[in-house]
Amino acid sequence: MSGTSFIQWDEYGYRLYAVEEGSSERILAFSFGKCCLNRGVSGKTHARQVIYGEDRLLMVSYISQNWPVLHVAASEDGMYLAVAGLHGLILYDIRLNRWRFFGDVTQEQRIQCTGLLWMGKIVVVCNYIDSSDT
Repeated sequence: MSGTSFIQWDEYGYRLYAVEEGSSERILAFSFGKCCLNRGVSGKTHARQVIYGEDRLLMVSYISQNWPVLHVAASEDGMYLAVAGLHGLILYDIRLNRWRFFGDVTQEQRIQCTGLLWMGKIVVVCNYIDSSDT
């Protein structure tokens, strides 16, 4: 490869595409991970950080309905994750290796998370509500 003539991020920032200079037929795709800014209410950064990518971290059944992953937050002790996609929210218990879902999928699909925060063992969800829906 002698350089690139064009580069472009995908819509959600998980992949970078590059076109090889002098050859519009060769397109390379580079996958990237994201690091969640894992800070508690005090603003102190926790020791454990979470890196996630488009094909890592989530169960396929969740990701297929809620792509892309928009927010990931880890509890201060690093034992729990809260993950929100375009719609919905799921929790993960690292010790038990178990995902926790809403019992009612229609309730979950109403969640449009704009931010996540852990306060001890409680996850706080900032939920967007479209005023035209009320």
